[in-house]
Amino acid sequence: NAGSGAAGFENKWINNLVSKSTLEHWRPKIPKGGRRATPYIFTEKRNDIQTVIVPQDGVQGGNKRTFPLNNASRTVLSSFDTVDFRHILAAKEEMKSWKFLQLNPEDLRQATSKNNGEDTISVSGKNLAAALFRIKQNDKYSLKEISRKLNSFLPNFTEVDVVDDNENKQYLIKLKDVDKKEFSSRVLSEGTLRILALCILEFDEKHTGLLCFEEPENGIHPFRIKAMTELLKDLSVDFNEVEIPLRQVIVNTHSPVLVGNMDTWKNDKNVSIWYAQMRTTISDINGDRLKINSTKISPVVKDNSLLQLSLIFSEQDRKLTLAIVNDYLQTAQFEETNF
Repeated sequence: NAGSGAAGFENKWINNLVSKSTLEHWRPKIPKGGRRATPYIFTEKRNDIQTVIVPQDGVQGGNKRTFPLNNASRTVLSSFDTVDFRHILAAKEEMKSWKFLQLNPEDLRQATSKNNGEDTISVSGKNLAAALFRIKQNDKYSLKEISRKLNSFLPNFTEVDVVDDNENKQYLIKLKDVDKKEFSSRVLSEGTLRILALCILEFDEKHTGLLCFEEPENGIHPFRIKAMTELLKDLSVDFNEVEIPLRQVIVNTHSPVLVGNMDTWKNDKNVSIWYAQMRTTISDINGDRLKINSTKISPVVKDNSLLQLSLIFSEQDRKLTLAIVNDYLQTAQFEETNF
């Protein structure tokens, strides 16, 4: 979408999500005479071939790059590396920054060697101690906030610290409990380490952009899934706060407990739930009738209770799917009675 100028070309998503008081901060007005109605990238048929068209930025009727899709071997965005197409380049760089978090307990437990020079948390959880040391050096108050955050979810731990171990040339995370006993990251449980990593990410100014997390409930005791859900929410941006970095979290989960906990934010536009279901369709391909299995992902409309969900389907599909979702969430009640 090109922006906010021409009638009928409004960005409906951002207008629905962001309040008028902060709208201009997130989507500045286009200067008079600026680009309005022309998309930065679009598709049309040329010589009966679907073709991606990319007009040059800032040049009315300027150069265009075209990409026929009949023999495409790579993505269109991968072809851009100059500021002549700065919006496309910006989209490419943003997508390159997406993180697919796969926290590994062994990587989370490791001290960080000073020799590797890395101080950002990897997708598997490496460099956790170095990242925390950088945060501590920049703002000691953030370390106290991380301690408070962890304590709110794990009351047994009262203090988070990171030690500069000069003798072994490494950084090592240590936690203190209510009895003042000290524990290094090497002996912490997987669940504690996962929650600690998310607490650190929240206060890490270097963490921005999209974070994708598959099955965050893995390795977490069912009693702590609520804490995990709240931490993931805190890692996403609230568009009413303009001083924080842009962050988004996408979670793929099989846990009805995690989904059920999201009832807390049923009136929050910044939180959405989508339901994935395998569907079988029959298609004619080159004269042959074939069965094709595909995943249908549909938005869930949040009512007064997540146990009364309505989904955007045809009426027949909606009745079927609503029953499936209700059955799915009912399993959470069964789990709660068995722990």
